[in-house]
Amino acid sequence: MADFDFVETDSAKIYTAIIGNLMDYCNEALYPGDERRIFGEGLVMVLTALYSEFNDAMKQRTLRYARGEVLDAIGERYGVKRSSPTQASAVFRFSCHRCQSTPIPSLPKVLLSLFFLGQFFIGYKFFHKKLLF
Repeated sequence: MADFDFVETDSAKIYTAIIGNLMDYCNEALYPGDERRIFGEGLVMVLTALYSEFNDAMKQRTLRYARGEVLDAIGERYGVKRSSPTQASAVFRFSCHRCQSTPIPSLPKVLLSLFFLGQFFIGYKFFHKKLLF
């Protein structure tokens, strides 16, 4: 499914629209030092932030982009509760295609911890533990 936006959040397109409308309204070219152009450039930053926030709020109303309390509220409508977090685990099985004449040395058990700060990935760390079979 393609990503979508409810409103335009691209600052370059918003800049072009606002400065173009200001020039049309003033009936003259607005050069970089013109205070009207400087005001328009400031307005672009404010509108881009507001449009991005509005776009995120509207996207959260859809199940695909909902998160946190909004996701829980959508689930309540359908009588679904979020399951509690559990530790992830995986089992790996290995096989040998031919017989080994020597014993297989101990294999390391590698644990990978991922560190997140809110929604942002900030690092990882490996932990080694020897397993004897």
